[in-house]
Amino acid sequence: MDKHFSNQQIKFIIGLLAGSVILAFLMLALIEKILFLPEGVSPPLDLKIPRKTPKVSLEMKISTDQVPNSKILPVSIYLDSQGKKVDGVGVVILYDPNFLEVEPTLGVSATNSALSRIIFPVNATPKGEIRFSLISPINRYFQGRGEIAVLNFKILQEGITDLNFKFRPGATDDCNVSLYKKGIDILEKVKGGGQIFLTFTKQNQ
Repeated sequence: MDKHFSNQQIKFIIGLLAGSVILAFLMLALIEKILFLPEGVSPPLDLKIPRKTPKVSLEMKISTDQVPNSKILPVSIYLDSQGKKVDGVGVVILYDPNFLEVEPTLGVSATNSALSRIIFPVNATPKGEIRFSLISPINRYFQGRGEIAVLNFKILQEGITDLNFKFRPGATDDCNVSLYKKGIDILEKVKGGGQIFLTFTKQNQ
């Protein structure tokens, strides 16, 4: 194999090396400018990482501790208003009626005094959708983060199923959070839920 380079190859290699040297000098010059800037002058590069803005959200927390001998699955609903005042919350949850049903006697319980009034009826459709609303007493409001309701589902059979909020930004027929005395929906995000595994304990069999 010929180990000699042609004149054209040699010129290309020299040009490549020269370009690398020039680039190195430019980088050194830039670093020198940043390190030795006059007092009070900011560097030309903006190295700040933008922060994510917290969003008003509803969160679903599914309990893994079943009530003995009752086959009840408690599901807690949390609201994070990000400091905004809220006087109403609409909740819509989708579930599989082959695996779960809304417990007829325990149903839904409001757990926060600032959103203590449940607007009845609590609608549960045969297709697996439950709707209910929580509103504040007159001249009161919810502000901050906390549990606002607990739903009690009856487990009908073991297996894997889904339990989710119904939510789409800008929609009017799903979950919503009402800004105090404005009636404006400020809900931006839902969390929790998803696929869950249902099983009966020995005591429940």
